[in-house]
Parts: sequence; structure tokens; C-alpha cells
Amino acid sequence: MPLREEAIDLHLQRYGANDPDVYETIFGIEMELFSFKQKEEKKRKDKEEKKRKAEQASKRGTSVPRSKPRRR
Repeated sequence: MPLREEAIDLHLQRYGANDPDVYETIFGIEMELFSFKQKEEKKRKDKEEKKRKAEQASKRGTSVPRSKPRRR
């Protein structure tokens, strides 16, 4: 979860850097980091889901459905 605006504001006031440019920069970095973490979490969950489906398919003796190969 990204930092709340109030938390960012308090930290900037504490260090005497409560400037709109600094605030926007920190907020932008925080949003990018949060977005990156969400993407990584989704990749991890997708990988686990794929692994789980493959294990279930192997227990049933069926093959895992695969996408069709691309034609060039």
C-alpha cells in the first residue's frame, strides 16, 4: 500500500522539505513502487496457479491445456 498523503506531508515537514516539487517526486516514486509490487505479486500468483493446475492435471492423468503456437 502506498504511503498516505498525510504521512508524506509529515515527513517532509519534519525534514524541512515540504515543497510541492519534492512532494510530487516522492508521491510519483511511491506510486511507481506500489505498481511494481502489484505486478510482481500478480506474476507470483499466476505462476503458483499454473503450477497448481499442472499438478492437478498430472494427478488426473490429463495434459495441461497449452496455447496454440503462433504462425509467423
